[in-house]
Amino acid sequence: MTTQYEKKAFARRFKNSEWQTLCSKKYAGYTARLPKDPSYYGTSCSNKDAEGINKRLRSMIKRHFDGVNVEEWSESMGGNAATFGPDQTICDEIDQWISDNWIAAI
Repeated sequence: MTTQYEKKAFARRFKNSEWQTLCSKKYAGYTARLPKDPSYYGTSCSNKDAEGINKRLRSMIKRHFDGVNVEEWSESMGGNAATFGPDQTICDEIDQWISDNWIAAI
């Protein structure tokens, strides 16, 4: 457990606005990857459509998960389009939210 003294010492390292920003970003340290391949969104999805979907979905994710990083992903990058970060339970929560809500970005 962190003592009040330790919190104050840590806080002194930051200006008030920087400290408030750091503390308010609950999902800082997490990255959600969005596929940029249009076929991920359907067979009739064009590159332009996929860019628009990604832009809207990115905005939705950032509003819902304060502090989360969102990046584009393609198969050539390796890995998958899943969220990664320090706590797998929270990663799963973000992935489930994206799965449940991506259609609203169309």
